Amino acid sequence: MLKNLIICKDGFIIGGYTMKILWSRYRNTGLIGIFFILLSFIFIFPLSRQGIIYNGDDLYYHVLRINELAQNIQHGNLFPAINTYTFKQIGYPVNLFYPWVTLLPFGVFRVLISNQVTAIYAGFFFYTFVTLWITYIVGKRFSNSRLQAAIMAGIYVFSAYHVTDAFTRFALGEYLAMSFVPLCFYGFYAIMYGDRRDWPFLAVGGMMVVLSHVLSAIIIVTFLLFVWIISLYWVDNRLKRTLTLAFSGIVAFLGSSIFILPFLEQELFQKFKQPSPQPLVPDDFNNMLSASFSNNLNRVLDGNHYNIGFLLICSVLLGVVVFNKFDVKYRLIYLVGVGSFLVTSNLFPWNLVQNSALNIIQFPFRLLIIPTFLLSIVASKIILLVADNYGGVAGDVRKRSIIVLLTFLLLGALPYLASMYKFTQGKTANTHIYTPDTTTKLAEEQNLYLDQYTPAKGLPSLNDVKNHIAIINGKKVQIKKIFSAPNTLTFNDSIIKRASSIDLPIFYYKNLQVYRNGKQIVAKKSTRGTVKVISAVKGPVTVKYIFSKLDKLGIIISLLTWGTLIVYGIFIKSRKQRF
Repeated sequence: MLKNLIICKDGFIIGGYTMKILWSRYRNTGLIGIFFILLSFIFIFPLSRQGIIYNGDDLYYHVLRINELAQNIQHGNLFPAINTYTFKQIGYPVNLFYPWVTLLPFGVFRVLISNQVTAIYAGFFFYTFVTLWITYIVGKRFSNSRLQAAIMAGIYVFSAYHVTDAFTRFALGEYLAMSFVPLCFYGFYAIMYGDRRDWPFLAVGGMMVVLSHVLSAIIIVTFLLFVWIISLYWVDNRLKRTLTLAFSGIVAFLGSSIFILPFLEQELFQKFKQPSPQPLVPDDFNNMLSASFSNNLNRVLDGNHYNIGFLLICSVLLGVVVFNKFDVKYRLIYLVGVGSFLVTSNLFPWNLVQNSALNIIQFPFRLLIIPTFLLSIVASKIILLVADNYGGVAGDVRKRSIIVLLTFLLLGALPYLASMYKFTQGKTANTHIYTPDTTTKLAEEQNLYLDQYTPAKGLPSLNDVKNHIAIINGKKVQIKKIFSAPNTLTFNDSIIKRASSIDLPIFYYKNLQVYRNGKQIVAKKSTRGTVKVISAVKGPVTVKYIFSKLDKLGIIISLLTWGTLIVYGIFIKSRKQRF
């Protein structure tokens, strides 16, 4: 071993790196990590310190999803298909239609932390840190500047729409998707304009967005396809870049098969109506502009218009002033960022796409995830340009860093804290707040959107099913004794035990199997779209979701894809360090 240890004036050389270089590398990484931990704390502190969760648009829907995952984790199941502990105990298949993989950390915190409010804020802390780190990695590769990357990450996390998704709307799926949007955008940029070997960024980002929120995935894919078509006019090696793009898409599909294949299996099994269809009504541009300048984070029900926030709208205006100082890539990002912001408003003729497939996104403001990230890149660049050109610190790394960080805190974090205070004063935000004592039963009294994934045939009977109304020997009976286990419901009322013809209060989905006294019995779809059994055998009736071959294939494909990507990443990193 001694022969591999060489002493020089700068320190020890180990494997080709001096101790001085190693120390510098890990010191910078450590400082960035501490900075991000601080920002993650600031992100949750204004609300978490109060020990409650203010009412957001989808608060109780996602809280129940978290609680269901926690119950499954406690019982050793990491693959929940139907909700049996929550959502009225009707076997509602949320996780077959709504991605659940990226929600697992929230479920883990819910298991580890007894206070359910604290557990949820711990989940937000975790994903805020993840988002900061992902955005930093992407920003560093894009800009070749640690400082710009760190500022870009902070701006993105504290941007108005990211905060809105987290707390105002409590749109947890879209919030999680925003954590991985930077990977998608950088991966696409690298494939089309830079180093195609960075294709895993797009593959991993696309996969994780799909595993977080389907509508966000549709928006990102549509946007990138649009940019790809336009890019073909300028880029070189069009065929190679397009093939690499397609390959990344295939890998993303394989990695998200754990959700996509079961989802498609259910969609093709029976007819479902479009979940919560909405007319595409954009916000008035002047209202969005005003809300952005005031950094308004309140709910729409409290008179707000969802927006990009103060710092990003300032970057739009300052971008005009410093546009000539941008290089080509920043000019394009600025123009696309501004353009995508304008498209979310009534300046775009949304009536022309009202009856198109794009109608599925429900709300034009969902597109704000695009300008939010793109303008975060622009804002970070502008801050550095201003510091260098007007702060008199060009060439002085330490002073430059201090001024830039202080500028970010003044323009980003402080307006955030002020806006969060205003949010807590909102009238509707203070109704139906979630506390450590809120029970599942109380949470289920809120709107759970149970019609979204109910079969079209079963919608007329939804109220009966929610109230556990069975039809036994031709008569309606309310079932009282329902016992839950992962992917399993057992109906144990005495009248159930004696009956031979039972129409159960659980809708019929593919892969549901029925058991009585440990033996599988024949089940079919009733006229109201529920599970019906006719059995001479007496006793309690148990309904289980049994994973099909396609379900299992999806799990295997995803696990293999994740493992392969991890091994590939380790190999590439070790190869770079060696050479």
